[in-house]
Amino acid sequence: MEDFKKILNLNSKEEITNRLLQAFSVNDLKDIFSIDSSIRTQKDIIYNIQKGNDDSTIKKQLFKNFNLLKQHIYFFDIQGKVPDNLFKDHQFLYETEVKSKSHKIFYFLFKEDHTFLNLDIEKIQTLSFYRPVKVVIKGTLAIISINILERDLSAIVKAKTAGVNRKSNDNGILDSIATFNKSIFFIKKDLNKGIKFLWENDTIDAYKVKFKKSKSTSSEIMDEDNLVKKQMPELYKEIMKSPLDITVFKYLLNDEYLKHFTANPRDGILSFNTYPTSKEGIETIVKLIVQNN
Repeated sequence: MEDFKKILNLNSKEEITNRLLQAFSVNDLKDIFSIDSSIRTQKDIIYNIQKGNDDSTIKKQLFKNFNLLKQHIYFFDIQGKVPDNLFKDHQFLYETEVKSKSHKIFYFLFKEDHTFLNLDIEKIQTLSFYRPVKVVIKGTLAIISINILERDLSAIVKAKTAGVNRKSNDNGILDSIATFNKSIFFIKKDLNKGIKFLWENDTIDAYKVKFKKSKSTSSEIMDEDNLVKKQMPELYKEIMKSPLDITVFKYLLNDEYLKHFTANPRDGILSFNTYPTSKEGIETIVKLIVQNN
């Protein structure tokens, strides 16, 4: 009977929101919700947040501080006329923010299920997660930011697990957004020009680089803290003649904004796989790339 109760409680609203809060770093959670500095563990911090805030307040703070999350960002050009009520009836739309007629921000909470075998009780179980998503549409540009979901299911259920089956992923979310309105089309945006501009102007430099040659693909991985342009200027000049593939960059102007990010310019993707050090970090990089692309 006790095991059955545990299964029922796995996906209560409180438990799913608890897992949503785990998307933030411990320090960011304390700052966002003004948690006493004497409270240190993630478990205790989240307990105090949920005790002192209702579900709606927590979700509003989530989206207000979205740029502090680990995330994949996808860039698209939009073809077709964007309707004023785009995404109005989307089942996972949480909130819409209207900046102007041609500039809107849509916040989504996608629900994602992970099914697995709990080896300790020999039962199939499912854990539900929210995937926060932000969609910015400005003119004919669409930027879709998806929180990276990193969860240890064994730690959550406190048991050995096997056979994890995710029923959703980034591709499913992107498809849900891009095909929701059949009158407009989302076309992947090449970011080579904007990223190369930042590299040329010493805003960024690369740790690891993959680039396309006429008949092959080449890659370079630097040792320790070395950077391609700084330590290998001739290779850098060669790289700049070709389209970039997956490349890891360091942001050179301000370590307090962010330390590094991964770019797949030809597919229009940026990945921030570590916690940004400030809310301005991701926004700064995105703005610089778009402005110079």
